[in-house]
Amino acid sequence: MKGKMLASVLALCLFLGISAADFTLHIYGNADMDDVIDEIDIEYARGIMDGTQDMTDLADVNGDGKVDDEDIRLTEEIINGTATEIKVIDSDGNAVAVKVPVDDAGALAAAILRLLDDAAERERREAERRHLIQPPSGLDPDAYRGKVVVATMHKAKGLEWDKVYLMSVNDYDFPSAMPQDTFISESWFVRDSLNLEAEALAQLKALYENPDFFFYDEGLATLHARHEYAAERLRLFYVGITRARRELTVTWNTGQRGTSQPAVPFIALQTWWEQQKKATTEEIRTQMNADLRG
Repeated sequence: MKGKMLASVLALCLFLGISAADFTLHIYGNADMDDVIDEIDIEYARGIMDGTQDMTDLADVNGDGKVDDEDIRLTEEIINGTATEIKVIDSDGNAVAVKVPVDDAGALAAAILRLLDDAAERERREAERRHLIQPPSGLDPDAYRGKVVVATMHKAKGLEWDKVYLMSVNDYDFPSAMPQDTFISESWFVRDSLNLEAEALAQLKALYENPDFFFYDEGLATLHARHEYAAERLRLFYVGITRARRELTVTWNTGQRGTSQPAVPFIALQTWWEQQKKATTEEIRTQMNADLRG
């Protein structure tokens, strides 16, 4: 696939660690609905024409309601890089034409960002659909009295147990954007612990906003991503500790590399609890002394 637009999108997908299929499955010309447009798609389209293959929407490149030689010609143009435009399906299920090749850097960045936004919107809608089909409240804790129930904190939202154990509350699973914290989105082999996905999106945004004066502050996007993720994990920790009606046990571990430490929210909770116990003990002692004197 030699078109500049398609090559750029696919390269970005691989760079971000996103499945290329999220995009190429929604490009007209991908007749067999796999993760690339190639000669196999032309053979598949011919199979649709002679009745040996099932019809797919993406095989109808020109949108005339049928698959014919014109669709094959347009697919060949996409493959050999001579296509002047391609059609993709946006988040609303509509066909959107994208001009190629894209020589203007800002236009290229805008097109890629639009595809990324559409993919994120499709993922959000699919998550909502799954939630409506199988809501977390489908699990009834009271139906498992006397038994151990293993669940994620996300699945436990809205549910309660008499006794709850929270595992692995360390500074990797629950970071707080502290210097010693490590993040799942930052691979150990990447220099300066950069979040490649966040940095790539920041570069695209900067390119889109001002193609002529490209200004990009490396590392700032990674810092913002850390803060957002830390806030999300703090909210999840709150969900976890509030699932317990009577008793809560929180543990942590050192992780695979043996370098992880207790998460900052865990330390804060433990400190608060010890202060509460101390205050309660002193209150009881004071009351007992008062009773003895009385």
